[in-house]
Amino acid sequence: RWIHHTCPRLREWLYLTVVWTGPTGPVIYNTSYMNRKLIFYASLLILSIVSVVYLIQTSGMSLFRKKTQTSGQKAPMASPEIPSYTKRPLNVEVLFPEDSFNFPKSTPLLKAGPVKHLSETEAQNYASRLGFDNNFFTFNDSEFGKTNIWKAPSSTLIVYLGTPHLVLTLERKQKPINEQLSNEAITAIAKKFLIDNSLEGETNLSYPTIIGLDLVSSEPRVVSIEKANAYKVNFSSLKEAYKIIEINPLDAPISVWMDLEGKIFKVEVKKLGEIIPTQEKYSLKSYKEMLDAAVNAKIVSINDGNILPGDFPETSIGKVTIQNIDLAYFRENIRAELYQPIYVLSGTVNISGYENALNITLYLPALKQ
Repeated sequence: RWIHHTCPRLREWLYLTVVWTGPTGPVIYNTSYMNRKLIFYASLLILSIVSVVYLIQTSGMSLFRKKTQTSGQKAPMASPEIPSYTKRPLNVEVLFPEDSFNFPKSTPLLKAGPVKHLSETEAQNYASRLGFDNNFFTFNDSEFGKTNIWKAPSSTLIVYLGTPHLVLTLERKQKPINEQLSNEAITAIAKKFLIDNSLEGETNLSYPTIIGLDLVSSEPRVVSIEKANAYKVNFSSLKEAYKIIEINPLDAPISVWMDLEGKIFKVEVKKLGEIIPTQEKYSLKSYKEMLDAAVNAKIVSINDGNILPGDFPETSIGKVTIQNIDLAYFRENIRAELYQPIYVLSGTVNISGYENALNITLYLPALKQ
């Protein structure tokens, strides 16, 4: 009725069939069959175009939302707490070029699943495989909780059930023969011991690192492999391609100590919970952003850990020269539930009172905040 009175041109243009009941009866505007067919296909075409445009827009927005949710986000949490030798900004020079900064633009965080406590039976199984009997004593450690200790004439096994974490110490030969073992041989000896005693599976032993030790003094000192009288082999117990480090860059979830003959005298294994990468990825600092932030990197080791923070005043720290960089995940403590990526910077530092430059390791949070 409205079309009949107000829009005759529209009525005629659309070739509509309109039935209007007026004072003199119904008025019918007929269209031909061809016109109705044309209208039908035109309407179908318009509807199809509108539908396609709508789908493209909605799917595009969905992909955009998915992309922003899974990659390139800034960190939703604060940087990890990293103790440092100094709180002062550093005088840093980075020597490695940008083309060696071959890290991804974004990466997931690592979620540490609940750590399964060891049962008494599991602890006893470890002890039996390592040659201990059923006799042990128990006490509660203030940090690690319930602890079982087995003792034998030449060895000791400590198992922290709550962490879980075990430490095996064996008798050490005082004057071992230097067999001039290769790095491959040292790593193979360590792996074989761990696998043969079911301390860890072969597929879980990754990122082997060999550290030279000097055990002459009361405290082990890190030295070059050429000057070492013992070796320490560190592993990360992960199947995935993620390297996990702790506050001491020389520590690792799994470590095996041996003398120059390849005789093992200490093993430490920290059982981690299931490590799950987050679905979301978070943006990492670029090369330029890393350069700008390097002055605030945290010193975690000087002279391979042989110099402690209290051995010199902060003001004696001079120029820091960075020669290498690595990307790893930082495990703040044994109860940490989320591991963040950090840049591990290594090089040398000049310190007043020391004639030569000393090795230095620094941690720099890698996420964009």
